[in-house]
Amino acid sequence: MGYFDGLTDAVFKTGGNGEFLFYPWGIFGRGRVLPDQPTFARLRAKIKSSYILLIVGQPIVLVFVSGSTTTLIWGEFVIFGAYLVWFFLGPIRQVRKFAYSDEKLKLRESYANSARSHNLWILIALFFCSLLFVAGGIFMITDKAVGLGSLDTAFFGFCTVAIGSMILRKLKDR
Repeated sequence: MGYFDGLTDAVFKTGGNGEFLFYPWGIFGRGRVLPDQPTFARLRAKIKSSYILLIVGQPIVLVFVSGSTTTLIWGEFVIFGAYLVWFFLGPIRQVRKFAYSDEKLKLRESYANSARSHNLWILIALFFCSLLFVAGGIFMITDKAVGLGSLDTAFFGFCTVAIGSMILRKLKDR
């Protein structure tokens, strides 16, 4: 399993009755009961490809959009907006005909599902990359970019804690 499998599996779970559940909004929304394994496999493949497109789209913006920070930020909004439109027209529209699940997806379950599918070494590499971004955010704060540095430090600080918890989960499950 790889990085994108780990991201994808964070929004799926197997219900108490063995049914496949999909949570389009993760822990923030209600789940949908998928009717069978082929539907689960198709939807999982679509979600995985959407993550690949979103994450690959970000560096493309960095490469092709040069100039001011404002231009870069607007470029990122365009990429993320296109992703949301695709997400609403694809997976969300596909599952709206399925029944809602009474089971909630807990943050701990989401992290456990994600950790199970990630490679341990990828998680460790991501952990140290997140730490570097935290350090970069702290550097930006001291270099008078307080707003952006604070956001960077907070976001990647959260990522560091989340990835650290997945590493611990992965080690515990060994």
